[in-house]
Amino acid sequence: MTTDKIKGEYVYLKNHEEFKDVKLYCYPTDPSVCIMYDKYGRICGMRVAYMKEDIATRAKGNLSYKYDKIPIFKEGSAFGIPFYYIDVIFINPDLLMKGGPASRTEAVGDGAYLQLDGQTWVEMPREESKATALGFTKQACFPGMGLHYFPNMTKDLDCHNFIPVFLLYNHGKLIGMGLIPFGSFKSKGNREWFEDPPKFIINTIVPHAPTCLADWVGKYGTISFHIYFTKANAITPSCIL
Repeated sequence: MTTDKIKGEYVYLKNHEEFKDVKLYCYPTDPSVCIMYDKYGRICGMRVAYMKEDIATRAKGNLSYKYDKIPIFKEGSAFGIPFYYIDVIFINPDLLMKGGPASRTEAVGDGAYLQLDGQTWVEMPREESKATALGFTKQACFPGMGLHYFPNMTKDLDCHNFIPVFLLYNHGKLIGMGLIPFGSFKSKGNREWFEDPPKFIINTIVPHAPTCLADWVGKYGTISFHIYFTKANAITPSCIL
């Protein structure tokens, strides 16, 4: 998807804070999910935002999960709306600093990169066998989604330190990823960006989790967002590990 294909639906917001030639486009007045484009007009990442005015709604203003204490989140605002956000980029950050690869022909990019510590861009492992080396732990396979891996997810995890990222593998290959912090959301406009899966789904997907995970899901809700790198019909409908 290029910038030519989104004109009339998305509006230009601004250039990226770190990658000066990268432009962000969003739905008008809705900063929930903004698309990044390199200087050649090709998609190179996404910004997923969590509105400060909404995240503590179910918690009735008493949300124990502190976004400003989790390094992966940054703070920003758009259309007069303050939020926390996570950036996912699909091109090597060194290349994006130069505006993106001039000869790139891929529709999306060469990988998925996150700043798990809030500072260093790290490529998410393309091979399932390398996920544990980055601190991700194997959880469960969910039909139609893939095998889930969460960072540092053990029964001893303190949910105050939960990094809201998961990776999805199918037949040992990275096919997608997702973001799932605790909190509430409201739809802005006509687009439903997020899901709020119930506790039993979380218990099924994340069997090796602390009791606080399901407790907080029920108490605070979640803001779940999936990104897939393959066509839906390429994903195994049932779980084959």
